[in-house]
Amino acid sequence: TVEAEEQYQLGLRMLKEAGTVSSGDLLAARRKPRIDAPPRPATAPAAEPAPIDHRLVGRESEMARIGETLRVVAQAPRACVLMLTGAAGIGKSRVLEAALALARRQGAFVLQTAAFESDRLRPFSVWTDALRQQAGAVYDETFGRADAGDRDGLFARLATAVAGAAAQRPVVVAVDDAQWCDESSAAALLYVARMNRDRPVLALLAVRDAELPDNVPLQQARRGLLRDGLLRELELGPLPQAD
Repeated sequence: TVEAEEQYQLGLRMLKEAGTVSSGDLLAARRKPRIDAPPRPATAPAAEPAPIDHRLVGRESEMARIGETLRVVAQAPRACVLMLTGAAGIGKSRVLEAALALARRQGAFVLQTAAFESDRLRPFSVWTDALRQQAGAVYDETFGRADAGDRDGLFARLATAVAGAAAQRPVVVAVDDAQWCDESSAAALLYVARMNRDRPVLALLAVRDAELPDNVPLQQARRGLLRDGLLRELELGPLPQAD
């Protein structure tokens, strides 16, 4: 059913945001068993998962570039969108995690989320997911009002909310798999960056470069950011053999 599929996608999103790999039980629960299927045999308790190694191997030059961008955003101050591009599996998500750890150590307010291909038709999915999980009061003020259908009003409230947070400390908005960003979220990103161009606001986007051309709204936002001098791009290639 549609509801079951939504719950399945929500489960995948929660696992990804928690940094946990699915054991397969979620997919098994999604599948409707046949009526004549034999009962599933009892299984032994799953072994404790190995601890996750959070060290970042290599990427010294990339992290230096990100650190310099954080410094410029905080000290200038000025808004910036840094787009991390590369092939699927090249390590964009891992670099993004390390960048956010650095931002948190420097006292930034972080909004972190991921885009999903199934959410490309859900308006403002990137912003609603991030705010609902990490800034509930801002989410209620921005999207919980009676005029939540007013797109221009939503843009203005998002920009105002970011400005309010940036008045206290740098703000970092991080979106993994941004190649699946919905149209409203991409347009809002451009608007928020423009309205906060003189504030310490940094957006970090991890993007699969092969799929970026398929997302026309994100491409349009990218061109607008380039014209306004608000975009930096950092391509991630393969690790050196030693790493």
